[in-house]
Amino acid sequence: MKSKRRSKTHLVKDPRQRKALASPLRQEILSRWTDGEPRTVADIADVMGRPATAIYYHVHRLEDVGLLERVGVRPGPKRDEILYRPVAKQFDLTPAPGDREQVADAVVALNAAHRMALRDLQAALESGNVRFEGSDRNLLAFRLHARLPRARRARANALLDELLAIFQAAPASAKAAGAEYCSLTVALAPLRGRDRNGGS
Repeated sequence: MKSKRRSKTHLVKDPRQRKALASPLRQEILSRWTDGEPRTVADIADVMGRPATAIYYHVHRLEDVGLLERVGVRPGPKRDEILYRPVAKQFDLTPAPGDREQVADAVVALNAAHRMALRDLQAALESGNVRFEGSDRNLLAFRLHARLPRARRARANALLDELLAIFQAAPASAKAAGAEYCSLTVALAPLRGRDRNGGS
């Protein structure tokens, strides 16, 4: 089964794809391909620490809407297992200007991601396996507002790009030395409606 050449970023315009990404679990499934290697449902489940039965439906849904593709098969213990890979390295839900339906879909998807982040944060706090300080810190949560001049916005964006690259280049295998499965959710948004000074 021949795979199409993957693009770096897939702009999600298809309404079916946008609605499929309303599920935080499907967003998490797509994020598991940091190395671009083909994976079976069992592989994905193992990386995510979930039973395969919990993600079969979601993998098939992502395939149905064209966000995952079949790229081959691998012999399994009982039968051949299908290998999947996302059609791109990352997915962009940026809505077209003025398109209310796309804006609504993007908001639903972002809301799902932030709900999942809240569940991750709660589970981490309840586990007691958290470190709040030092270079090995694994939990930090905050919300900040600031009027950022253009130069500081540029610096903030450069740091966010670097952080994104670190997560995208992380090893997919839990067996990597010292690896710890971590979640990161970030929202950078202009607050022009609340800026009485009309700053840019």
